[in-house]
Amino acid sequence: MRRVALAALLVAGCADSGTVVVEVDLPATAGEAMVIQVAGAGANPELPLTTERATVDLTGAPQHVCVTVDGPTGEVNVRLQQCGNAICTGPGDSIPRLHTATIGRAIYAGKTTTVDLGAFRVDTHATVDPCAVEGCTDRMASSFCRLEDGAHFCEFMEDAPPARACDVTLSLGI
Repeated sequence: MRRVALAALLVAGCADSGTVVVEVDLPATAGEAMVIQVAGAGANPELPLTTERATVDLTGAPQHVCVTVDGPTGEVNVRLQQCGNAICTGPGDSIPRLHTATIGRAIYAGKTTTVDLGAFRVDTHATVDPCAVEGCTDRMASSFCRLEDGAHFCEFMEDAPPARACDVTLSLGI
C-alpha cells in the first residue's frame, strides 16, 4: 500500500510537482504520538503552523514523510512535536517537545529527493545543506552538488527515485 502511494507520487511528480522524502528516527514511547507539519520558505517552524498536519505512532522505527509541492520552492521547514495524543491535548502537552529542521532547496520540479534528519531530539533545530539533499543519482556521494559550480544533481541529471516508501504524505502549498 505504501509503495503504491509512493508510485502515485512519483507519477504525479512528472509534471510540475516535486517530492522530498524526509526520514526521521522517532523514539519508541508507549501511548504517545508525533505530529508532523511542513511549511515553505520563510516560515519559522518554531511558531504555530496553520499547515496540514499528520500524526504517527511512536514505534521506534524510522518514519518516511513524503512532502509534495506543486511548483518550485526554496527551503522546506519541518516541525515535529511529540504529544500525548494525536491532537496534542495530553496532560504533558502544555510544554512543547519540538524538533525543527530547515532543509535547503529540497524540491525540484518533477524530481524526488531524500533527506535523513536522524534521531528526534527535543528542543533542537537541524539545518540541512542543499548539497546534503540526496537525489537524481543512484550513486553514493559525499555531496549531491557538482564541485565546479555547486549545482545540485537534480538541476541537470535524470531523477533516480528513492527506495524508501512513504509512511506519511503531506502537501505543501506555495
